[in-house]
Amino acid sequence: MPKKDLMKGVEVVHKLPGRKPKPAMRAIDPDEIRRQVAPFADRLPSQTAPTAVTSTTDKPLRGEVLPPVPQSLDEFDAAISEELVRARKSYLRIGELLSVADETLQPEQRAELVKRLGARFDLKKSALTQMMKAFRAIRSGRIPEVVASAGYTAVYTLANLDDESREKAKSAGLFRSGVRQADVRAFVQELKAPRNDKGKKEALEAELERLLARVEKVRAELAQFS
Repeated sequence: MPKKDLMKGVEVVHKLPGRKPKPAMRAIDPDEIRRQVAPFADRLPSQTAPTAVTSTTDKPLRGEVLPPVPQSLDEFDAAISEELVRARKSYLRIGELLSVADETLQPEQRAELVKRLGARFDLKKSALTQMMKAFRAIRSGRIPEVVASAGYTAVYTLANLDDESREKAKSAGLFRSGVRQADVRAFVQELKAPRNDKGKKEALEAELERLLARVEKVRAELAQFS
């Protein structure tokens, strides 16, 4: 006799195991994050201070580079005066280069050169022109080379004088070593003073003539009422 299947017709239900409830999310504390990250942030390349590089060639400008440092008043006076004269004479080399450039370059190139030098060294075109003309004046012999120490402005000013005024400047002792730019400036002002007085006198005389003519006109008008 066959066995009876006791499970026949019985529905088997598989019950899934229950899931554990998710733990509630903890609020993020910014201060805690900073504390945890801080040890690692200090190791980042962007937070590492660069190592200072010290040049091994930095040496005081004494001994091998400069002559012995002066000690007395006269030694300081002589040393500084020598450097000042050397600095003032250096414009002659600049003027020479400008003169050669003026003779070599095309007009647009000369203009570009002046523009570059002016922008780089804050120099006006007039200063460069004076250096060039001062060099040419000394090269041609129009101004003695001993005057170069007075500076390019003084040399340029003397070179621009007419022949008669230059002779007066020579007689006044301006064509000598040690002349100062202030001496040249004072001399030029004296030259202009008589011309200014003459012009003022002429202006006053013209004004007087105008006033006298006005007086005569007023008198003529008054005569009509007499």
